[in-house]
Order: sequence, then structure tokens, then C-alpha cells
Amino acid sequence: MRKTLINLFFIIFFTSSVLSLELKTEDFLGEDSIYIKRYQDSFITAFSENKTGDYIIATGVLNRDDIPSSILKLSGKRKRYTYRSKVYLLPSKIFFHYMEKFIKEDWKILFSEIGRKLDNPETRWYDVVYPELSLFKEFNRGQRSKQYYAVVSKILYNERVYIVLYVTVDVFEIPVYQIDIITIPLKKRF
Repeated sequence: MRKTLINLFFIIFFTSSVLSLELKTEDFLGEDSIYIKRYQDSFITAFSENKTGDYIIATGVLNRDDIPSSILKLSGKRKRYTYRSKVYLLPSKIFFHYMEKFIKEDWKILFSEIGRKLDNPETRWYDVVYPELSLFKEFNRGQRSKQYYAVVSKILYNERVYIVLYVTVDVFEIPVYQIDIITIPLKKRF
């Protein structure tokens, strides 16, 4: 009888631990989260807005179950993440401090292009970009170039529009831009 109770205790403890882990993962991702999957190199980027209005972005490789290795297990202010994954969180105000010296006047041209890609000529670049903006900085290992991520999220026409700007700066401080735009219906759930 005692052995049965001990076994039952371990089963309940293990089950509650798994459920707790799933809840933490859900809390991190939320309903408005999105994955940008790059199958050609098995690389994934996931980002989600947190309660303070900033963004958490996580990058990592895909495992066999197509689950990102970089999903965080959040516990208060502690952040733990798996090998080969990176996590960055910076407030919106820091964005301009880091990016101005690289983009300068190309900034308006760049986001004018985003406005055109949204197929809405009346949408000005700062209407799309300014409300929610954060910078995520990554230093590539084994390279002298720097790569920056900027994430924009805005609701347009019953869709949440995610815009991810990648800026790669080489040793000569020459920026190379890449833009990903994803529109998700607000009613759609992941």
C-alpha cells in the first residue's frame, strides 16, 4: 500500500510538472505569437509581445518534432533556453539609438517600401512602424558582421501585421536589408 502511494505521488508530481511546463510555454507564446520558418536552413524565429509592450524574440534550430528549440521556460525574471538558441529583449526607445547611425536617411525609404508592400498607398511608413517597435541585436559567431532584428506589430483591416526587418552590417558598416511581412487574421489561432 505504501509503495502504491509513493508511485502515485511520483505520477502526480511528474504530470503536474509537465502541465506546468506547457503552461509556461503558452504564457510565453500567447495567441498573437508567430513563427517565421525557414526550412531551407532549418532555422526558426519566434517572437511575442509581452505585458510591458516590448517584445521577446527567440531564435534557434528546429528539432525532429518541428518544435523550436528556443522556446523559453519562463520563471519570473529568470530565462533559460536551450543550446544554439538566443533571446533578446530591448525596449522600443533603444531602437533609434542603435539604428540611426546605420540607416540614417535610408530609414524613410525603407519603410516607405514596407508601406507599398502592404498594398495600401494611404498608409504612411511611420503609421505602420512607430506604434510598437523594438530592436533585437545579435552578434554572429565566427564573423565580424553584426545582425539586427526589428519587429513591428500593428492591426490593419482586421489583420495583425507583423513586419520583421533584418539589417546585417559588415566590417565596413555597410547595411544590407531584408524584410519579411506576415499578415494573420485576428480570428486565426495557432
